[in-house]
Formats: sequence, structure tokens, C-alpha cells
Amino acid sequence: MLTEHVGWRGVLAALGVVTALMFVLALLLIPETLPLAQRHDGGLRRALSNFARLGRDRAFILLTIMVACNFGALLAYISAAPFVGQVMLGMSPAQFSLSFASGAVAMVLTNFINSRMAGRVPPTRLLFVGTTLVGLAGCAFATLALTEALSIPAFIACAFVMSGGVALVSANGTALALGLADYARGSGSALLGCIQFLGGSLTPPIVGAWGDHTAVPMATTIIVGAVCACACAVGAATVLRRRARG
Repeated sequence: MLTEHVGWRGVLAALGVVTALMFVLALLLIPETLPLAQRHDGGLRRALSNFARLGRDRAFILLTIMVACNFGALLAYISAAPFVGQVMLGMSPAQFSLSFASGAVAMVLTNFINSRMAGRVPPTRLLFVGTTLVGLAGCAFATLALTEALSIPAFIACAFVMSGGVALVSANGTALALGLADYARGSGSALLGCIQFLGGSLTPPIVGAWGDHTAVPMATTIIVGAVCACACAVGAATVLRRRARG
């Protein structure tokens, strides 16, 4: 919506201001969460040692790859959404903003429900629910695109379901992975974030190389990401179940 009034340079400037504000607020208001007694010295050598140990943890790696595949599916949607929504469907800037707002609402709503389920429903089960939602949204995108029945309301509805599933997978996958890295939370978080964004960086070029005349590439990439994430979730759940049994 800002583009209509200030152009793309104004949008980037606004993002810069918001980012700077977030940095200042985080610096001033958010304290260090890791207790002093649990902090470690050792510098780069200690970090590399932690990375190596985490790399040998099959459950951690499977959960990390799952989060990366999930993020890749989200980035496939985000990168293709302008072409599908505005070029193919002719969405106005307001309608396009609404589609992203619906996704944000879905993420907030899903995380709220997830917080209520914590302790009642195993997080591994929620991973399956999340990956299923992402996969169903991808299948709906593909079916509607192939039958030329994709409309603006359907696009927004699919984005809503997919965003909710992505949030569910991300929250529970991250919690489980970092729970396994209790001895090296900083290293675990860094490794998880690095692989997650690496996975996210792979899908936009794939979708773009396929062309911008159809929503099928976006839908296919979302489906592949969901299937891979679900497979990793099954593997991680199996490993964790075996560990629990001793």
C-alpha cells in the first residue's frame, strides 16, 4: 500500500526505519535470557566443537532440515505471490496486502492455539498437523491452478491455511531442536537459523526459473517442501521415541 504513495524507495526506507526501531527496542528492553552460570567461554573453538556435536545428533539434524524445508515452502509462496496475485489474478495493492495480512493473522492465531496445546498434545503430533496443512494448501493451489479456477478469495484462503501450518511447524520444530541443544543453546540456535535460511534461499530461484505465467511452480514447490518436512518429522519422532524408551 505504501508503494502507491512513496514508491519502492520509500518502502525500503520505511523498512529501514522499522528495523532500526526494532534494534533499539531489543537493545534497551530485552535482557539476556541465558543465565550467567550457563554461559561458556572458549570462543570459536568451543563453538566449532558444539557444531560438530550437534551435527552428530540425528534428531537435531532432522528437525533442523524439517524447519528449513518448511521455511523453503513459505519463501516459495512469498517469492511467487506478487506474480500470481497481482499479475495473474489482477489483485489491487489493497487486496494483495490483505492476502499477506491474512497470513499474519493465521500465524498469530495458530501460535496462540499452539500455546494452549503445549503440555497436552505432543509437539511431534503438532508437527504432523502443521506439515499436513502446508501440504493441503499446496495441493489446493495446484488443483486450482491446473483447473484455472484460482480466484482472489481462494488465493487468500490457501495462503491463510499454509501460513498457519508453517507457524505450527516452525514453533514446535524450533522448540524440539533447541531442547536437544540444551548444552549449547547459542550454537544450536545459530546452526538452526543458518540452515533454515539456506533452505529458504533455495526455493525462490527454483520458482522463478519455472516462469511467472502459472501458479503451478509455486504450488509444486510448496508441496515438495511439505512432504520433505513431514518425512523429517517422522524420522525425528522415531529417533526421539527410541531415546525415550532407552
